[in-house]
Amino acid sequence: MAYSVQVINNSGAAQYIAIFLADASGGNESSLVWMVNGTNNGGGVSFSWDPTDFRLGWGSTPQPLDTNVLFTTGQPPVAVFPSTLGGYNVLPVQHNQYGFSSGNPYNKSSIFNKLEITTDSSFTVSDAANMAVALYVEQYPALAMQGAPNTFYYFDVAQISWYLTVTDFAQGVALPRMSNSSNSRFFSVSGSSMSTPVKIAFGSGSTDLKYMLNGNLNFLQI
Repeated sequence: MAYSVQVINNSGAAQYIAIFLADASGGNESSLVWMVNGTNNGGGVSFSWDPTDFRLGWGSTPQPLDTNVLFTTGQPPVAVFPSTLGGYNVLPVQHNQYGFSSGNPYNKSSIFNKLEITTDSSFTVSDAANMAVALYVEQYPALAMQGAPNTFYYFDVAQISWYLTVTDFAQGVALPRMSNSSNSRFFSVSGSSMSTPVKIAFGSGSTDLKYMLNGNLNFLQI
């Protein structure tokens, strides 16, 4: 299975167009810039991905995870299978004298369509100040949460939606939190910007969508 999105830039200027993920269940995940491509006015960008290719992992941040903070992968993420009976859906993360590391993934039969990262007491809150755990789609980190000891982190993949935006945030940077209002606008951030996001409307059986970005920085499905 593959999704694809094409955007034609008719905004009147060169733009960086990004896709990010958000969890509709209202969890405390930070959405990261997942994929981003630049295009001149009159050009276009294309994105394609396998929406079932989930992975779990951890990484580092230059400061505690917050808006405009870059998440950097610590070690290759581990493939997980939230909708497969008996498939890996849990990843432990621990710490030793060499730093943080992923343990062996395993299956927890009590969860379905969800993924879990667990941490233990091998480290302290201070040790984890610059560590975060993340859900990946394909090889790119998409949703991240601040690391902490003795914690269970849940990602409800059934609640994930995809969004388009125009932004100067770099790939892997944490975006401002979306509000719960019907307009779904973001808070402003000094030194960076992003347009009001639009939810990518994959319908039943729809996997290929095309949008036009107009002069108001609205994404119009065509």
